[in-house]
Amino acid sequence: MYQYIKSLLVRHIVSIVVLYILTVSGLFMLGATAYQHWFYSNLTRDVATVYADTLDSLHHFYAEQIAPRAVKGGVQLSTEFEQTNNLLPYPITFSNAFSRQLREDVPGLSINLYSEHPFPNQQQRQLSANETSLLYTLRDNPDSEVIQMREDPEGNHDLLTLARPIVMETSCLECHNNPAWQLGRSWQAGDFRGIREVTIPMMRQPELAERMLTLGLTLTLIAAVSGGIMVLPLVRHQKRTLEQSERLRKELGHLSRHDALTGAANNSWFHERLASTLDNRTGPNDKIGLLFLDMDDFKSINDKLGHRAGDVALKAVSERIRQQLGTDALLGRIGGDEFAVLYDNPTCNATLTELAQQIVTRMQAPVVWDNGTFELSVSVGVTVQNKKTATLNSLLEASDQAMYAAKAQGKNCYACCNATTAA
Repeated sequence: MYQYIKSLLVRHIVSIVVLYILTVSGLFMLGATAYQHWFYSNLTRDVATVYADTLDSLHHFYAEQIAPRAVKGGVQLSTEFEQTNNLLPYPITFSNAFSRQLREDVPGLSINLYSEHPFPNQQQRQLSANETSLLYTLRDNPDSEVIQMREDPEGNHDLLTLARPIVMETSCLECHNNPAWQLGRSWQAGDFRGIREVTIPMMRQPELAERMLTLGLTLTLIAAVSGGIMVLPLVRHQKRTLEQSERLRKELGHLSRHDALTGAANNSWFHERLASTLDNRTGPNDKIGLLFLDMDDFKSINDKLGHRAGDVALKAVSERIRQQLGTDALLGRIGGDEFAVLYDNPTCNATLTELAQQIVTRMQAPVVWDNGTFELSVSVGVTVQNKKTATLNSLLEASDQAMYAAKAQGKNCYACCNATTAA
């Protein structure tokens, strides 16, 4: 039997080699075609989804956390915020401005927002037939999204567009129902408001198919000796593409969880971590510690030296706090000039009071700014509670009350419950 097979191979070696080459080439072409379809149907869509998810998160965070605080502080919201330093954008205006910045930073990326009821500064815009069609489609199906593939008008790329509906949130009703905006209706939470489109450029499908065919034909001629070499660049290209996609996911994920100015955890993620820590109650004696820090006289820095100096001060405070923390602590920026530090299961109360004293002392070093310096100080509230009985509200309220106790003692100090120690 062995001799028969050997003889068969010798007699038909040419046919076998040809069959081998065709088989390898055919498998390659099948793999290349599968990769092409995977690239178009999954990878680019995933990248567009990451952008869309991040923009949605930023929009909601700004609408629910930033804008209400600004209005309560007397800051006016406006679509003309870029013309003066005394205004902040509306949430949708913020989304538009951030989208413009992304288009400048990421070549070929396009982000578009439109509605049947535009703000006055957008009422001259003419919607395309496709945009009008998408408005009708997503208005009737507000829980869905639309993926479209089309050719770039200039013919350089194919374009993948992800269109998602924007629905009215409760936090948006007060502004959108303001008669001054003349938006044509009375809005309720959950109403369809408009569409956000994210468009990603990609290699044209015929061009990609042509490249795959060229590689396949070349492999047909030299598959026996160089098939692996021909496949290797594609493997490397796929790996680079996946690595770039993963880096993008991580960068956008980091942006959605951290404060852009100081690098500290943002308010939303800090509260999420705090709630998660409370849920992790492994022992009856486990404790949780929270420091609440508020900058003293921060407003005077902004008023006397300007907002740029205020940003320098916020960065300095964040960095000085971080220098005192270990790996088991989480620093968050809770508000404009408010920070918090979460400690899971500190060894003893003294650990946090010592930390608070170190932070207060560390803040007293002058901050170098332009041709001069200015002083910083913080008031710190400390609370340590048993996880078994602690709640999110009890921790926040106790640390907040302790911080105000420190303020009452003259600032530049810390307070632990009702006992205050000066710097």
